[in-house]
Amino acid sequence: MKWSDFATGASLICLLGFAAGGCRVADGPAELSVGLEGDLLGLDPHRHDESVSFAVMDNIYNRLVEFDGRMRIVPSLAVSWENPGENVWRFHLRPGVRFHNGTPCDAADVKFSLDRVRGTEMGHYLATVGEVRIVDGLTVELHTIRPSPVLLNKLTFIAIVPQGQPDTIVRPVGTGPYRFESLGPDRELVLAANREYWGPKPHFGRVRLGFYEDRGRRLEALVRGDIHLARDISQAELERDRGAADIRLEIIPGLSVGFLGMSLSRPGPFSKREVRQAIYWALDPKAWIERIELDAHPSDQFVSPYVVGYLPEHRPERPDLARARKLLARAGYPRGFAATLEVTPAAANRSAPVIVEQLASLGIKTRVRVLSWAGLTERMSAGRSPFFFVGWSCSSGDASDFLDACLHSPDNRQYGSSNWGGYRNPEMDRLIEQAGSTLDNRRRIELLHRAMALALEDMPLIPAYARSRTYAHHRRLAFVPRLDGSLNLAELRWSGGRQP
Repeated sequence: MKWSDFATGASLICLLGFAAGGCRVADGPAELSVGLEGDLLGLDPHRHDESVSFAVMDNIYNRLVEFDGRMRIVPSLAVSWENPGENVWRFHLRPGVRFHNGTPCDAADVKFSLDRVRGTEMGHYLATVGEVRIVDGLTVELHTIRPSPVLLNKLTFIAIVPQGQPDTIVRPVGTGPYRFESLGPDRELVLAANREYWGPKPHFGRVRLGFYEDRGRRLEALVRGDIHLARDISQAELERDRGAADIRLEIIPGLSVGFLGMSLSRPGPFSKREVRQAIYWALDPKAWIERIELDAHPSDQFVSPYVVGYLPEHRPERPDLARARKLLARAGYPRGFAATLEVTPAAANRSAPVIVEQLASLGIKTRVRVLSWAGLTERMSAGRSPFFFVGWSCSSGDASDFLDACLHSPDNRQYGSSNWGGYRNPEMDRLIEQAGSTLDNRRRIELLHRAMALALEDMPLIPAYARSRTYAHHRRLAFVPRLDGSLNLAELRWSGGRQP
């Protein structure tokens, strides 16, 4: 996954050029500046299952296996693997790899990392792993509690850290193409190239990453030339900005869906399924998208069409206000009710007014409470947010990312680590676990579809739209978007090999 502030297989890339004048690029040594959406929640790769954190950590750390640009599993710290038994995965590690502090990376570090993840909000990726065993210095085995057909996909999210790391990492040490250099009081993160990297050497000696919660500020920084690459830039806004010189916009289909969430464990209207269904039918995602000029399309379910587990036959027509009002009356709220929606500053300026307006059609009077991204995620994780708006990305290309983390009941196996609303349904748990252990792919997809259909009936979350992933960058920057939405800085370079 990756959750995000919403303020496997697709190849469509839309390229738009904007050329008029000259974009300033810093003089001196090869240095890249990048603008990311949201804020950096921390520097511990196992503590934040979140989009911006992954964009940073993907460049400091490696995993056992990783996705390539087209979402195919490829070796990383593990050069090969096999299954000696149905519930055993044996990984052979790459020899000669060293962490940024000079210590060798071996099987003990892998075991430490995987054991460390269990007990964090990322533990759902390892929910089927029962034990990690060291075979020898460069061989490790994962013993699962049942067959795990998508375990390799899950391992693409688990960074390998040196053994003995503290409970909370504040100075990350990895094996990746870039090493941590500094995080300034202005929240600018500086990464320096790892010249001893075992893989292809990065082209930029230093990368500066800035964090902009407001989409407009990211665009301004890009147009001024303060940054060379920005993520999540609106095509409509860029087209209107006549100062957008030498900028190229690239759009690829996304794996993320924005939705409304609510607490189901506390008394009140949201605990009633009919209320949640009424809100679903009252929303008009198409009008919402057009109003905030978002590169997205309406979504009537919890995963994008490019994710395994999507229900292709589920295409209801929304909004249906008559149906919504009947459901609300049946729930005992014919005149609506009052609610408090918690959002980030970016969503407060864009999506929140639309949500308030569309819910008003049901008589729901919505007050908006604005929190920082860190503040909102803290309240959601603690189950204290009554009503919120966020997004979720199935970055492995599989719906189990969402189902395992967001809809399974929380338990000591790390399922439900992002079940912010406290949703519980034993039948949902059974379907999720059965899908997670079914080796027959056709049968497994049937189980994912059944789980998705049950979720659309219970409506513990309310889907709104599926976002495209947009990037804007200097036209001389050679950049190819990756289908999983990750940002591999080592792949970037100036076209022609020289800084413009």
